[in-house]
Amino acid sequence: MIYPYFNFLVKLLDSENNFLKWGAIITIVNLYIVDSKNHFEKIFNNYYAPVKGRMMVTAANIVGNSWKIAQAKPKLSDRIVDEILKIEKVKYRYKGELSPECNNVVCGHAMDSLNSLTLENLILKKMAWL
Repeated sequence: MIYPYFNFLVKLLDSENNFLKWGAIITIVNLYIVDSKNHFEKIFNNYYAPVKGRMMVTAANIVGNSWKIAQAKPKLSDRIVDEILKIEKVKYRYKGELSPECNNVVCGHAMDSLNSLTLENLILKKMAWL
């Protein structure tokens, strides 16, 4: 029911209202499972661009939900891992100050997502052996 509004949600990724942006990030990921027209591949770079930004919550939402995309479309796994690993070089801020705590939050989401990706790959390999 929501998939026809994919392009509307993509516009919300650039919203000044962070709550709308974060909702769009999560909704787009969840729509990826039914993305029969491969819209996500077209917006991949735009979707992941905020990971390199300074907004911790935005990056955490993107990184923390990335495993869902890889699960639905394994061919994107390598690109997704590359995007997740970019957080290593980003210095997130809180109220204008560098914040190691913010970096730790994003790293935690990255670890969870990478763990899910690794488990998914192991399960798929094991199933291929059967």
